[in-house]
Amino acid sequence: MNILYSADDNFARILAVSISSLLNQHQNIAVNVFVLDNGISEENKDRIHSLFQIDKHSLYLIKSEEIVDIVADRGSVAQFSRLFFNEYLPEFVDRILYLDCDTLIVNSLQSFYLMDMKEKMIILAKDPFSKRYREFLNIPRKADMFNSGVMLIDRNEWNRFEITKKIEKTISLYNGKIIQGDQGIIDIISQEKYGILSPRYNVISSYYEFSYNQIEIYRKPVNFYTESQIEDAIENPSIVHFTSDFLNNRPWLAGSVHPYKNQWQSLEMKIFKNNSEWQAKNNAKKIFNYLPEIIAIRVFGILQAYIRPLIFKLKGY
Repeated sequence: MNILYSADDNFARILAVSISSLLNQHQNIAVNVFVLDNGISEENKDRIHSLFQIDKHSLYLIKSEEIVDIVADRGSVAQFSRLFFNEYLPEFVDRILYLDCDTLIVNSLQSFYLMDMKEKMIILAKDPFSKRYREFLNIPRKADMFNSGVMLIDRNEWNRFEITKKIEKTISLYNGKIIQGDQGIIDIISQEKYGILSPRYNVISSYYEFSYNQIEIYRKPVNFYTESQIEDAIENPSIVHFTSDFLNNRPWLAGSVHPYKNQWQSLEMKIFKNNSEWQAKNNAKKIFNYLPEIIAIRVFGILQAYIRPLIFKLKGY
């Protein structure tokens, strides 16, 4: 299996935990891990190297160049380097599974990785976004929108469709300001060339934080998974994805109550001999917890589905 990550030093610790969980689930399988290095310190590189104790497991740290003329609406500019993986990976890689650093691998990915992609360029999971976000990206109102934290890519199809050139053209067209960052670019360039991934392979934080009905009220998704599909993902996850939201349930943050917090912290402790307790000021969470639940869900739903896109519009996205 060929696995791709991208990280700067701010997320190197979190990257190490994800890699550890990946290798633990595939101890008898050949795994090549490629990391696009956006400024990882030597100390953290040594920590990552120490995880590779089996001959079947190989690490490739690849220094990535700074991506210019891009404005990140969230997170780090380092996230965009993954879009240009084709410029960095060796020729023998014809299929690549990209994973965000904030993922925890809790079951084998071998069958997923070896799946018949049926000439699709990319396989990825849906993300519950409202129609307003589609308007910003100039894609149809009922088009699928994706979470780019887990992406299985056929490199030959990627090249056949000249996706790298299309990404560069898209960045130029939007003057480097694209809503949802690199994920927005994936939403644009993947239409009609994609396959839908089971949510079991990308179980985002919202699935644990809200019921299906609450997700519909809060996120107002279009063309989304069924309730039974989400329930199956929660009960039988393969990849847990600690996505960010106002509830701050990522396991390295103080006050997290994520059900996979202990498993994540156990790996972190084994690698670093201590656990993270990042402090994050969160007035939104305080307001949400203060309000009656049904009112809080509806109020934050309006903010997420309507006000947030309006703010992006005022900022020139």
